[in-house]
Amino acid sequence: MAGGALAAKKYIITSTNQIKPSVLKSLQGKAGPAGAAGAKGDAGPAGPQGPAGKNGTNGTNGATGVTGAIGTTGATGATGSGATGATGATGNIGATLTSSASETGTWGFGKQGAGTVIVPISFNIPLLAALDENHVHFIKTNGKEVFFNISLPGLEEKTSTTCLGNAEAPTATSGNLCIYQKSLTAAETPVSNGNIWKAGGAGFGAATAGSYMEITATGAGAFGIGTWAVKAP
Repeated sequence: MAGGALAAKKYIITSTNQIKPSVLKSLQGKAGPAGAAGAKGDAGPAGPQGPAGKNGTNGTNGATGVTGAIGTTGATGATGSGATGATGATGNIGATLTSSASETGTWGFGKQGAGTVIVPISFNIPLLAALDENHVHFIKTNGKEVFFNISLPGLEEKTSTTCLGNAEAPTATSGNLCIYQKSLTAAETPVSNGNIWKAGGAGFGAATAGSYMEITATGAGAFGIGTWAVKAP
């Protein structure tokens, strides 16, 4: 009877305070494992713009630096005192070629057939006086000249002692005109005292303005070139 009456009696627990702490502790189970991470949530809306910040105060200008002192003037350089150069020799430019001065030039011709060719020898600076036939010379490439010898019949050829240069370096001794051969083809060699005439035709030699040289072409393709030099007495 007592047992049945105890079993039939009911108690309603409305608070954990009604349970003995030791019994309550035994009723607590161990924590289960962590659950899987949930899906990433949507981004939240942008927050409102914050108010503008205040302008900063202007900085102050730095002070101007002090002007530096003017430097001292350098010492004056010494004046040069080189010796005066010697006076140069008198030039050839003038009314006439200066005494013992020389001038040079070139000559040349070409002719298709036989006949006489006139080749000018023109002085840029005139001579003070004309030269006679004994002071004009045509010099071959071998250093010799051909001339008429009155005491001998015909022509004579001899090495010149008056014209000592050549076509590449024409020279003349005082009071002479030297005409140098560089090349002469299909033509007779001019005779020094018989084929070189004063300009203007006043006899053999050289006028103050120059000469003209008479050359006989012997066939087709006659050709000649060279140089000349004249030196005033």
